Order: sequence, then structure tokens, then C-alpha cells
Amino acid sequence: MSISDEEIKTVFSELRKKTNLAIRDAGVELFPLGAEKLLDEVTADGNPFKIEVFESKDAGPLHRFSDARCPTNTHVGGVLHANFVQIGGDRYVAMQAPVGEAQRAALWAYLYEHGGAILDLTGDEDRDPSKGVAEYAPLVKGREIGFGPLHVRLADTTKAADNLVDVYALEVRNGDAGAVKHINRYHFSKWIDHGAVSVYELTSLTKWGVGLTLEEGVLMTHCRAGVGRTGTILTAISLYKAIENGSITKDSFQEHLELLIIEGRKQRGEMFLDELSQFTLLYRAGLAWLSAHSTKGGRARPTA
Repeated sequence: MSISDEEIKTVFSELRKKTNLAIRDAGVELFPLGAEKLLDEVTADGNPFKIEVFESKDAGPLHRFSDARCPTNTHVGGVLHANFVQIGGDRYVAMQAPVGEAQRAALWAYLYEHGGAILDLTGDEDRDPSKGVAEYAPLVKGREIGFGPLHVRLADTTKAADNLVDVYALEVRNGDAGAVKHINRYHFSKWIDHGAVSVYELTSLTKWGVGLTLEEGVLMTHCRAGVGRTGTILTAISLYKAIENGSITKDSFQEHLELLIIEGRKQRGEMFLDELSQFTLLYRAGLAWLSAHSTKGGRARPTA
């Protein structure tokens, strides 16, 4: 099954129209934006910088971007700009990279109470102060950062997903109760904002992510806004699993992919996987997975 980039672009454009209808019919509501404000942040090496954010009118989450507003119906709660996203039978949390001390503290409070793991897709360039992404976890083994009563300590580091992903084994201790929870943060740092990785990289990340979601409960995934790269990997995991269990055929591939994305947009907002380059990447990767699966004894494999 072959398709040109121009044909994929047409599919992408038509999908936006279908999304608008689906969001309207579902009655999706977004947090109303309030005033802009400046927050003081600090880079990983301790240099201060400021970031402009948007408050919610009704004491909801802080927004990094005015066009990536947080839906109310699936909101995780509190100040986190995060939503439950259930697609393909799996439940995830998609969120923006935490901004401000309150969101960072809320992230660790949520993980301490509910467990899970973090998948961080922010790229190296996102750490530039102009992008406004501050570190929310220690990067040096043995270092500890405090968030109210919670203290987060880096116990160990390893690699995963064909050495594409840095694994940070974190210990989260409640200073009041003393109990320790073990939370892993997984970081793939080579995916630039608004861009695409290779089919090989997406396939490796997706196959690894399939096992990760099964083993570690709710996967809290973020990039900078929590919609583009985040939407791509979460949709990829669900698409890959559907292909592997035989529920997608060549004839149903496009419809199934569109339905997954529409469901994601209804729960995380219309910007969920709304970059043409990322949609094209996932479309072509999905076709490669489908082709590999249809080969006798074949399974979807990374494609260089």
C-alpha cells in the first residue's frame, strides 16, 4: 500500500474537519484563559530565567500556550495541565512539561499517591531558557530535590529502547510519613519540537513503550505542550498494539488511525497530534508495521 506525501497531507486536512465535528458533538469544554503572568524559573545548572504563562480564570491549570488549552472533562485535577487519555483500550496521562513550582510539586504528589512512570519527550533544545522548560527531577546520582514534604532522589541511571532512552530511577520520600515510592522517569531527548524522528526511532520507542505501559501502570507522558510529540507516541503505541493483535487490515488502517487521533483530541484538545510532519511519520510507520505483520511469521520491526 503506497501513498504520496501530498495524499497524506489531504488526509491530514480532512481529519481536522472530522475533529471539529467530533469535538462539537462531544461537547468538549476547555479551561478559560485568564491573565498572563511571569514566573521565575531556574535552569538545570542554576541560572534564573522568566517564563510567560496564562492563568485559568477559574483557578485551573497554568497554560504554557494559549492555543493548547486543557479540556475540563478529562482533567487530572488541581494545577496540573494534564488529561487522562484513553485510546485503544489503554489509559494514559498526557501533560505539558511542568511549569512553576506548584505544578512540579503537584506532579510528584500525584505520582506518590497513584504510582506510574514518566515519559519525557522534551528535546535538548527545549532546555534553552527561551523555551521555558525547567528540570523537575535530579539529574545527578545521589542528588535530592524537595517539593514540600516530598523529596525526590536519583538512585540510578541506565539506558533503554536500543539505548535511545535515558532511564532515571527515582526514590520519592514523604518527609512526614517516611514511606518511599520508586518512580522511573524515561527521557528521549532527540525529538525536536514540531518535528519528526525517523521511522526506526519511532518503532523502537513504540515497541518499548508497549511493554512499558503494561508493566508500570499509568504512563504520564509529556513534551513541551503535551500534545504533539506526546500525541504521536501515545497514538503510536495504541496503533502498534492493534496491528499486532490483528484488528487492523490494509483496508481499515486509515480509518482506525483517524479514530485513535480523534479520540485523543476529544480528551486532550484539538492540538493533539496536529503537526503534519508527525502525522506523516506515524502514517508511514504504521504502514511499515502493517506490512511486517502481514508477512508470514512477521512482526513489526524497526526500519532504518
